[in-house]
Amino acid sequence: MTASISDFPRITVQPDQMGGIPCIRGLRMPVATVVRMVANGLSVTEILQDFPTLEAEDIIEALRYAAELAEQPTGISGNQALKLVEKARRNANLADDEAMNLAVSEGRAYRTERAKRAK
Repeated sequence: MTASISDFPRITVQPDQMGGIPCIRGLRMPVATVVRMVANGLSVTEILQDFPTLEAEDIIEALRYAAELAEQPTGISGNQALKLVEKARRNANLADDEAMNLAVSEGRAYRTERAKRAK
């Protein structure tokens, strides 16, 4: 069973906004931009300082959404996704590390729930 956009309440897709690409909470902030900032080495704290309308939970959800897409045949490869996560971990400070741990534990809970639904 594949996750749907409704499994990601902080991610919105509106045809009349940003060409219908996935964004954070209806803001004009594409999910891809958030994931790319993490991949390029920005910490959660830095992203939140640069974009005060974002919340830490938005970044976590963007990463979860990207991870879900990575599991799709048309998404990025598993190795690329692992590299993104490892780079994010290397560039995280303590507060960001706690946020990353939360994202990982939420991801495990999500996969467990998804596996139960698939049975």
